[in-house]
Amino acid sequence: LAMRFTALADEKITVAALATMECGPETLKSFLFDPQAGMEKLAEMTIVAAGRFEEIIEALEDEEEAMDERDEYPSFPVFGLFGGTGICDIIMTGLLPAILVTTYSNWDMITQRLLMAVQMDTYKVGVDGEVQTQSRVALDPRLQGHTGTHLAVAAVGYMGLFLWSVGFLLMIAGAIWRKSDQLQEIDTLRSFGYFYNGCQTAFWWWEIIVKKMDVLFNYLITFVQLFVDIKSKLALWSFSAGITWALHGAVSPFDQRSNQLVDRVEALGFW
Repeated sequence: LAMRFTALADEKITVAALATMECGPETLKSFLFDPQAGMEKLAEMTIVAAGRFEEIIEALEDEEEAMDERDEYPSFPVFGLFGGTGICDIIMTGLLPAILVTTYSNWDMITQRLLMAVQMDTYKVGVDGEVQTQSRVALDPRLQGHTGTHLAVAAVGYMGLFLWSVGFLLMIAGAIWRKSDQLQEIDTLRSFGYFYNGCQTAFWWWEIIVKKMDVLFNYLITFVQLFVDIKSKLALWSFSAGITWALHGAVSPFDQRSNQLVDRVEALGFW
C-alpha cells in the first residue's frame, strides 16, 4: 500500500485508502507500546482493505475525469475560431464574436457619415430679388435641406441613425442582459466579453450605453443645428462632459483592482 501511495502521489486516494483500512487511535497506540502487535494488526487490515482499494482508486479517478471534462475549455479546432464545420458551428460559435466586434468598431465612422448626410449650414440666398435665409446641405450647398432631392437622403439618414446608432447598441445590450447572470462563463465571455471586460459585473452596460450615448450626444451637438452659435455648442460640450464625469464619479464602473487605477485614469481624462 505504501508503494501504491508513493506511486500515485494523490492525497485523495491516500486518505480514502487509510479511511478504508479504519486505522484508528487504538491501532496507532499499539505501534507505540507493542510494535509487533501493531504490525500484525496492520497486516490484517491491509488484507481486508486490499479488496476494496482498487474500487476506491477507480471511483476517484472517474470523479476526477468527470471534473476535468466539466471544467474543460471549449475546443475550436478549425483555425482556432470554429468548433466544427457545420453551419451552426461556423456562424454561432465562430463568426458571431468576430461579426459583433467588427460591426461595433465601425459604429463611430458610420454614425458620423449618417450625421453628415443631414448636416446643414445657413446661407443667405437671393430669391426673386429678395434675400432669404436658407438651410442647405453642408456637403452640397446646391441642395436645400429637407426638401426636394435631399428629402429622401435625409429620411435614410435619420432612419439609419435610429436603427444603427441606437438600435444596434440596444440589441447588443439586450443580448448581454439576457446572460447578465453568466457574464464570467466561457461562452458568454467569448461572445460578448469585448463589450464589458474591464468593468465591474454590475456595470456591464457602461461602455455600450453610457459611453456610446455620450459620444452620440456630442456628435449631435457637432453636426445638427441645435444651436448655430459656436458659443452654445461649447457650452453643450462642457455640459455633456460634466454630466458624464459626475456619473463616472458616482458609480466608479471599472475594475477596482490596483486601488481603482482604471477609474482614476478615466477621471483624469475628463479634465
